[in-house]
Amino acid sequence: MDSQRPGGAPRPPQGGGADAGDASFILTVLIALVAIAALILIPASLSASNSTFSSLHQVPEGHVGVYWRGGALLKTITDPGFHVKMPLITQFEPIQVTLQTDQVNVL
Repeated sequence: MDSQRPGGAPRPPQGGGADAGDASFILTVLIALVAIAALILIPASLSASNSTFSSLHQVPEGHVGVYWRGGALLKTITDPGFHVKMPLITQFEPIQVTLQTDQVNVL
């Protein structure tokens, strides 16, 4: 096909011009954000609190979080709340720090 009109004037580009490029960029960014959110949230919601596969974990109230890597206890201790760790590399365990009263009934 010839890219010029019979009078010699060039034809405008087909396909929407800059609007199509903007839409594809926005779509790419949106897909990337959804993928990142899925990588963080799905393993955390499907697993136990100390799972090796989860990057996001929660330390419950009355506990502190302790971490180890390769069997070696780390010096890191976290307060209650949500925290991020390296999946498959760092393990996490909540340790209770509040007093617990047990009652023994003698018969």
